[in-house]
Amino acid sequence: MMLRVNGLYGWVQANDRRSVALFAGFLAALNVAAILVLYIPLLAFDPDHAPVHAWGGYAERYVPLVTLAAAGYLALNLVRHVRSVQRLVGFTFVDDADEPRLCRLVETLAIGMGLPAPYVGVIEARALNAFACGVNRRNAVVVVTRGLLDDLDDDELGTVLAHELAHIANGDIRLLAAANACLRLVGWLIRPRLRRSDRLKEVAAFPLIMVTMPPLFLFVLIVGVCAQAALRGSSLIRLLITSSREFVADARAVEATQNPAALVSALRRLDGRSRLADLPPGQDAIMIDGACEGGFATHPTIARRIEAIVAVTGSMALIAPPRRDTRTDAGAAPAVSAIRASVFGASTRAQTCGQSALRRVGSGDDRNWLGLTPAMTAGALLGVVVFLGLHRHELTQPAALVGALDPRPAGALFAVAGRGSLCNVAALGGIALGLQRPAACEGTAVHDFTVAQAQAQASGPVGALLSAMTQAGPNLHMHPDGHFSSVPPAAVQAADVRSKRCFRTRGYAQGDAGLHRVDEPRRRDGAFNIQGWLDGSEAQASVVAAASSEAVGGRMLKDYVETRKTIYESIDRFFGEPGLVLARRAFASPAHQRAIERLRERLGDPRWVAGLSPVESAEATLLATSPEDFVTCVARKRMTAQRL
Repeated sequence: MMLRVNGLYGWVQANDRRSVALFAGFLAALNVAAILVLYIPLLAFDPDHAPVHAWGGYAERYVPLVTLAAAGYLALNLVRHVRSVQRLVGFTFVDDADEPRLCRLVETLAIGMGLPAPYVGVIEARALNAFACGVNRRNAVVVVTRGLLDDLDDDELGTVLAHELAHIANGDIRLLAAANACLRLVGWLIRPRLRRSDRLKEVAAFPLIMVTMPPLFLFVLIVGVCAQAALRGSSLIRLLITSSREFVADARAVEATQNPAALVSALRRLDGRSRLADLPPGQDAIMIDGACEGGFATHPTIARRIEAIVAVTGSMALIAPPRRDTRTDAGAAPAVSAIRASVFGASTRAQTCGQSALRRVGSGDDRNWLGLTPAMTAGALLGVVVFLGLHRHELTQPAALVGALDPRPAGALFAVAGRGSLCNVAALGGIALGLQRPAACEGTAVHDFTVAQAQAQASGPVGALLSAMTQAGPNLHMHPDGHFSSVPPAAVQAADVRSKRCFRTRGYAQGDAGLHRVDEPRRRDGAFNIQGWLDGSEAQASVVAAASSEAVGGRMLKDYVETRKTIYESIDRFFGEPGLVLARRAFASPAHQRAIERLRERLGDPRWVAGLSPVESAEATLLATSPEDFVTCVARKRMTAQRL
């Protein structure tokens, strides 16, 4: 990036605005990464707010959550930044007693630049590098390597330190810390989706997808493209931010030291000797020199930085006055010819790095812009051949081919599977904890497409799989929300009451706990007291018969119907046929007849009926219109078998 300005610092404010705009690009990349991570889970468990299928719902519910989560992650990283960097590079804090030359230079330059004296650290490594870190001026740290201290004279070391102090003064340390944290977060979200496997699996994956679920082929390609765009875009954004900031820091260093020749000499000494061993890729972004090519590019090339300094300082960068050097084993200052060579000579590293920023960033591996490795690319081509072979009879029908790749039925499939599993887990939790079933599991739709519509639109393997998922077995029922249960849906239960002329119970068999005689003496605990049960029901019927219309309109009639059900089930189970005969006689009393008349009256009131569930309405109607048929389905089945 050349400085096409008059003077050395005229572009700093414009560069600040540019960095803010580039940082906004990180937020966009984070949201792209979040979409890739959340797409399938939301499609399964929250389809009304899933990206692609419901952009508005996703933007309303999840974009703010993703942004807040990213902001929290960045804030936590900034708070722990200095400690994290210290663990990463292994520097040690020093003071005047440890490194008097270094601390004296740092303090003098800091005072001259109007900064509080920062903390100072040293890395015991022969590499030549330096960096500043922290989140503000008060807790900033300037760190240099032992190789830098030993190889640079005072003037050269001073320009490097001024460069790092410029990062502190400009607020670059906070910006670069946030940029690195953003890139780590984007990589953490995306790279698991790009995990490598062996070549045979990579080749076979796409043909298998084309046989089982063709829409997933497009999804994998879209994920790959978006992932590569987010990764490479994030790397490019960081490169542009760090590149521009390095140029500004060089300019501030020249301003503070008035010695561009010393800075040029220092940069030349660093070139090719700055890499710290065991430092993870991309973590050299905060240093004065780092990678300038590949997927983890963080810096402009040394050659371009020297060119920028020479372009605006002219002959000052080429004049090498005598240098100050307080090293005990100081070497001779470099000659003018060496300085000129550092400006006009192009090292091999500089030549390899001298390319456009876009070409200097990559994914860090052998993936192309589709996110595919060479083996996966071959598998994708083979998958296309397999797909065309399976649909060879439809090659003249483009609409049929497009329909086979339509993601909407697959989306409904994920929604059915997700909602079903969620409701079943909720049901198990409700049984264990005694909680009420979630209201969401009583709905009638799981997606913009109902199950029936999805089945109608689905074809091929997706349609077959969706049909298999939505076909209940003889003892298993599919509910409208997509979950399966041994308990039929309310509409099915109500239809059974009307057609089978009976009411459903929790499940029992006559005599499964032993049968009792109807004339058995009453027990003190009241258990198995058939006459006591019937007397209680008679008393309840009398209350219903004598109650006012207002009182009967509440729960009184509902409780009466439930009592009749409970007594009939208990008598059938524990007393058998003799008990049923006794119950029929008791339920034929005038009090019960009057109570049933009151029930018929209430069933003519739409407002009261509206307060009943479908099953309650069907059971109340059966009792009111045909009291003799008001029996359990277990008893009804037995009676039917006996008649046959």
